[in-house]
Amino acid sequence: MSVRVGSRFDEPVLRERDRELAELDDAIDAGSGGVVFLHGPPGIGKTELLRAARRRAAARGARVLSAHGSELEENFAYGVVRQLLERPLAAAEPATRSRWLTGAAALAEPILAPETSGGADAPEPAGDRFAQRHGLFWLCANLAGAQPMLLVVDDAQWADVESLGFLGHLARRLEELPIVLVVALRSLGDAASEELSGLLATASAGHLRPRPLSEDAVAEIAAEALDAPVDPTFAVACHRATGGNPLLVRELLREMSAHGVAPTAEFAGDVEGLRPQAIADVVLLRLARLAPAARDLARAAAILGDGTRVSWAGRLADLPVETAGEATSELMAVEILARNEKLEFIHPLVRAAVEGQVTPHER
Repeated sequence: MSVRVGSRFDEPVLRERDRELAELDDAIDAGSGGVVFLHGPPGIGKTELLRAARRRAAARGARVLSAHGSELEENFAYGVVRQLLERPLAAAEPATRSRWLTGAAALAEPILAPETSGGADAPEPAGDRFAQRHGLFWLCANLAGAQPMLLVVDDAQWADVESLGFLGHLARRLEELPIVLVVALRSLGDAASEELSGLLATASAGHLRPRPLSEDAVAEIAAEALDAPVDPTFAVACHRATGGNPLLVRELLREMSAHGVAPTAEFAGDVEGLRPQAIADVVLLRLARLAPAARDLARAAAILGDGTRVSWAGRLADLPVETAGEATSELMAVEILARNEKLEFIHPLVRAAVEGQVTPHER
């Protein structure tokens, strides 16, 4: 993934993703149902792969429906399902809509079209959850009967449990339908819901885990973004600072361009000192949503440096041992800290963002 900073090339370009693209193509071209999961940390390129899958499926004449999980909507029942299916229903002619909702698919109508089944202010659908999933399944089957379909769900770790339950129900029944389900989600710990765990257990699913970019790829991206030859020492510094994460690479290069940094050996030592504002904003927003103890522990960890013990950071943050442990778990869950025995930020740029909030007096 790269961008030529300050130029007309504003869309990220996929790099070193030929294997993932080939497997997505195979799933789309198979002519039968299938499920593909994309796993990985934030910024690794999952969303760009989903965009590529949508473009490729649309070019092959498939109906493409997509949804995006959100931390703010994970308690909104059937929120992801509604993102997927409400729009085609609303846009369809009455006769077409009636045909799609015929038979068992009518059980989905209270979820997706409350204005025709109790008014626009009708309460959340109640009753037999299996019947609801059965109705949604047959609605998808009816939609795919006229046109092969690609269903795309991004950030599934934040999807509501009702939607996850339905997606798991659908995934186990896709073999006879021209429907491909592609689901992207962040790497999970032990806190995955029963519904998400059930979805991930789909026996026939493919699992793709995009890897960080190589040093060579980072060097190529830097050469395009900064419009200059890249010294190998500089490329190594960029790779080390970002871990090859495409999003972090792109934001780091934006910061370099803004500061007029040249990709030479002379500036290699300055790379890790840069703090891209976009990365800092994201990290600080995540921190702001956490308990005060988690924020204090993150600042203490940034001061002490990677590899410090939880107990040491807890003492610096003036936190009881149990509270420090809970705060560590929170920071790992939102991918500020890596899941290691000792404290370590997931990227140097993330640590720099947190460290940037610590004043010299506090240090």
